Amino acid sequence: MPIAPLFAASPILVGAALAAAALAVLVNWVIYRHARAMTHFVRGPAPEPAGQSLRFKLRRALCGATIPRRENQTTPADFGLSYEAHEFPGAVGRLAAWHIPHPRRDGLVLLFHGYHGCKSHVLREAQAFHEMGYACFLIDFPGCGDSDGHATTIGRRESLDVARTVAHVRERWGDERLVLFGVSMGGAAILRAVAAHRVAPAAIIVECPFDRLVNAVAARCRLVRVPAFPTAHLLVLWGGLRLGFNGFRHNPAEYARGVRCPVLLMNGTRDPKATCDQIEAIRANLAGDKAVHYFEGLEHESYVAKRPEEWKQQVRRFLLGESEVAALKAS
Repeated sequence: MPIAPLFAASPILVGAALAAAALAVLVNWVIYRHARAMTHFVRGPAPEPAGQSLRFKLRRALCGATIPRRENQTTPADFGLSYEAHEFPGAVGRLAAWHIPHPRRDGLVLLFHGYHGCKSHVLREAQAFHEMGYACFLIDFPGCGDSDGHATTIGRRESLDVARTVAHVRERWGDERLVLFGVSMGGAAILRAVAAHRVAPAAIIVECPFDRLVNAVAARCRLVRVPAFPTAHLLVLWGGLRLGFNGFRHNPAEYARGVRCPVLLMNGTRDPKATCDQIEAIRANLAGDKAVHYFEGLEHESYVAKRPEEWKQQVRRFLLGESEVAALKAS
């Protein structure tokens, strides 16, 4: 084969390689910026312009949308509940919490909110638990509500805050019967806290948790009509690197193998973010007693707000069964 054509083509090949490398760098830079935007909450961001100019849209496409920090707009008092505020050290700063006492106090339920939420988002659940005879303790994860910080690790580092919360409650109220309740990211944080940080509650109730972080991110990509592959994998890669953890190993389905206390999983049958298949993956790996309930037709939302009687029935049945099991083991 003549050598001359190869030399003639080499500038074209080199140019193509440089263009491909430049495109790869640009794509990864954009993904990195979006990963930061998704895990970084901003207090009091400037409102989006009404017209949304081309410059604004281009900046949002390249850097991601600014996510405002969630603030607590309601308190337990708005639900007719007396409470006291607590503050204690978390993994990255001060954690803010509400304690809702109960005169009968069958136990204490610790409630953990989901991604881009705050403790006021689980007040309906707290009210329902209180009606069942339980005291409640609600916290704001870092970057949310009244707690310090500005970033989230989607339940990875928040699992340490679950452990710190349990330690704070144990220090204040001793050997209390503890039930951990978590929504979405809060549920993932609970499962990791039990598996990795030796938190030992009497029981766990988890709503709409994801089985693997990459699946949770892929679901959100599909919701905004962005190709899940390779976008989700790159978001998990850069988001984890930015925050100092391996996002591909943040998998509640794997944490479930180390959970031996009774667990109630609940999910909506039409949830596009945490599908029934993901719930089943978690259930299959749970090492202890487990129960699952699906809310027909519901999505990624508050089940107690939409189906209060159905929710209370399932939770009450689970808690009564769990207390009976505990009594048998103690006898």
